[in-house]
Amino acid sequence: MIDSSQERTTKLQRLLNLFNEIDVISNGTINGQQLSSFLRQIYGRDIEYQIYLNNLLLDHAKWFAFDDILMIITEIDYYETLKRQVLQIKNEENLDELQTQIKMCQIESSQTNQRRNDFLKNKYIEGFIQIIKNYQRENSKIGVNHEDLQNSEDRILVILNKQAKRWKNYIKQLKKYQLEQLQMNLLENKLVYANQCEQREQEITFLRVNKFKELREQQKEELKLESQKIVENLQFKMIKFSKQVLDLRQKYEYLMKQKQFQLADLVKQQLDILELEERKSLERKIKASRKKKLKALKIQQNIKLQVFQQKLEREATFYKVQRKKDEENMEIKSKRVVIDINGKLNRERILSLALRKQYERPRINSAYHSIV
Repeated sequence: MIDSSQERTTKLQRLLNLFNEIDVISNGTINGQQLSSFLRQIYGRDIEYQIYLNNLLLDHAKWFAFDDILMIITEIDYYETLKRQVLQIKNEENLDELQTQIKMCQIESSQTNQRRNDFLKNKYIEGFIQIIKNYQRENSKIGVNHEDLQNSEDRILVILNKQAKRWKNYIKQLKKYQLEQLQMNLLENKLVYANQCEQREQEITFLRVNKFKELREQQKEELKLESQKIVENLQFKMIKFSKQVLDLRQKYEYLMKQKQFQLADLVKQQLDILELEERKSLERKIKASRKKKLKALKIQQNIKLQVFQQKLEREATFYKVQRKKDEENMEIKSKRVVIDINGKLNRERILSLALRKQYERPRINSAYHSIV
């Protein structure tokens, strides 16, 4: 939109002249096809103006007055600027489509004052009303009848009332749009969070299964090594024969030196029997000692496994509680945002209603005086 007052007046007059050229039957309105031609001459390209009609309460209109067209141009200029701004942010921040829509909604929501001025203090609408007043003033000087002057005054009140209604409708549409974007954003956040939670749960399950397996394998290897170590230590410590065995060995060696082979064989038989009994007894002691120590080691390992499982269960429980808490916080946050949106836009609706009453009161008074 052009800022300079003189340039704005020049543009408004040019638009009015173009409108009068297209309005060949001079009834103060043009149809949709003529409106497309009007906008094409202004912007040098085809404009899909239909998307802006809902905000202006013109979605079912077949004919458009000049003030309607001024508001359509206002909406086109606003949203074209907004789209360029959002496109730049999208490219800079690498946003996806949903994030881009949410960003556009956020920016538009932050520009309520500008939008209020677009509807309630629109410079082009005010300029057009001033043209009507000037026309009314000139006609009153040359003695135009009271009915024509009253029609001009009614037209001004109709335009102002339409603007107040449009502002109320825009606030309603903006609220609906904000809530839709909020729900989409909330849904996306829930999906992202659910995916993150699912991934985290898979990681926890993976850790639980694989860490448990890994710990079991480590314990098996530990048992194997410990068993070998116990046997070696016990054999080293306990491989001692009785005095009787040692005496028989000495006797056997002595007889062999004396070449008393028959007696030596008898001694050797006794020695083998006694040594075998003592070896078996030694093996039983080694096995009993090994079994006792391995049993103690297994108890320690089972305690470690239980501690590890309890730790994983605590982590899983904590994660579930934290997930539920996060989801509740997301819901609470979204409800607060909805309350803020409702409160802010309800204030604007009250303002719009007050303006409508302000515009409708002079119409009632003027209608009463015209009857009298």
